[in-house]
Amino acid sequence: MVANISLPLAREGIYRFLASALTDPRHPSRIDFFNPESLYYLQAAAELLRLESAAFTDQLGFGEIGPERLNFRTLWTLFHDLSFEEWRTEYERVFGLMSCRECPPFETEFQPNNEPFFRTQQLADIAGFYHAFGVQAPANASERPDHLTLELEFMALLLMKERLASADDLGRSRGWLCAEAAKSFFEAHLAWWVPSFAKGLRFKAGEGYYAELAQVLASFVTFERRWFGLEAPQAPMQPTPDLEADAGLDCAGCAEQRRA
Repeated sequence: MVANISLPLAREGIYRFLASALTDPRHPSRIDFFNPESLYYLQAAAELLRLESAAFTDQLGFGEIGPERLNFRTLWTLFHDLSFEEWRTEYERVFGLMSCRECPPFETEFQPNNEPFFRTQQLADIAGFYHAFGVQAPANASERPDHLTLELEFMALLLMKERLASADDLGRSRGWLCAEAAKSFFEAHLAWWVPSFAKGLRFKAGEGYYAELAQVLASFVTFERRWFGLEAPQAPMQPTPDLEADAGLDCAGCAEQRRA
């Protein structure tokens, strides 16, 4: 039975959970969603999305997983089987201390055009979205705005603003603007590369917590892509890391993933 939860709130909560679940375990800003109350909430959210997805009839794209497979219980079990030290070690194994070629969690590293100017423009577009909605964009190269956890958190923020604004008649126009921004940001900065990232993450992890997390991520992003009425990705996006941007950084220690 679906709990009393709205679809916007369900989607918002899943975005926040995924951002936290992909963050370095040692990062001080990471929010702990692995508690019984959160599991109940997320399972209710997943059930609601599974019901909504019954209306979708289009074919899956590359790297996508059907929303009917969205479930958090296995992920919960795998997480609670890990000690903190095992979790930290697994994070470093999957994302790497010096590099993570199979599944870098940066949007621009999946961009086929690897010209520095083009990637700079792409980063500026992301930062522009953040600024327009009152989010302080990272100020230095070690906190790149294209990190997946930041983009997921931003989607959660837009959904929260839409939900709160739409609660009263005076705010409906602002709610509409937030909804349009969410669709535009998802299409430009998530839909085209996250399925490939998730597939790479499943391959690199092999099994266990991060492999299951990748499946949850791919299933949820597939729902969102369909919900926004966007075309499915038809081809894999191969990561082409920006070696200059990564110089002196490691995937386990950059952006939202730096050690405490």
